[in-house]
Amino acid sequence: MSRGRRTASAQGGFVLAEALLCVMLIALTIALVGTTLTFGRRVADAGRGRERIAQMSTGLQALSDWLSRALAVHEIGAGGDRRVLFEGQASRLSFLTLSPGDAQPGGLLAVTVAFAARTTGGTGALVFVAAPVPVGAASPSAAGQGEQVLVGHVVTGRFRYFGAPADGQAPQWLDHWTQASRLPDLVALNATLAVGPRLQTLDLTFPVFAH
Repeated sequence: MSRGRRTASAQGGFVLAEALLCVMLIALTIALVGTTLTFGRRVADAGRGRERIAQMSTGLQALSDWLSRALAVHEIGAGGDRRVLFEGQASRLSFLTLSPGDAQPGGLLAVTVAFAARTTGGTGALVFVAAPVPVGAASPSAAGQGEQVLVGHVVTGRFRYFGAPADGQAPQWLDHWTQASRLPDLVALNATLAVGPRLQTLDLTFPVFAH
C-alpha cells in the first residue's frame, strides 16, 4: 500500500515535471518566433532603406546632369528686355537643357522639377516632367507629358537660387528666380526624406553651367 502511494506520487511528480518542461519549451518557442519576426522586420526595413537611397541617388544625379547642361536661352519682350527661360520658385523650377539622349530624348529638352503634395502615406515626392522642344518652337513647354518620380518619400523640400539676376547686381541667395536676364550660378535643394524608419536631411547645391 505504501509502495503504491509512492509510485503514484512519483508518477504525479513526473507528470508535473513534463508539464513544466512543456511550458518552458512553448515560452522558448514564442520568444524565438518573436525574435525572428523582429529581425525580419529590421532586415526588410534596411532593404527598403537601401532601395530608397539608391533611387534618391539616381534622381539627384539626373537633376545634377540637367542643371549642368542648362541653356541660357533668352526671350525678347515687347519692350526689348531680355528674359532668360528659367523659372525658379521655392517649390518648383523649369528650365531648358541639352539631353545626351540616354534616359530622355536627345537634343533640346524642357524640364520641370517640382515637389508634389503629400499623399495619405504622409510623404510626397520630387517629380519631373521632361519634353523635347522642337526647333523653332515659340516657347518651351512640357505640357501633355506625364509626371515621373525623381525622388520619393519626401516629407519637406524647397529650392533656393544663388547668383546675380541681372548685370550690375550683386550675387545673392534668393527664394525665387523669375524675370531674370541670367541663369543662376547655383541651385540649392533642401529636403527631408523618410529613409526606412528614420528621417534624412538633404542639403545639396548644384552648379548651373550655361552653354
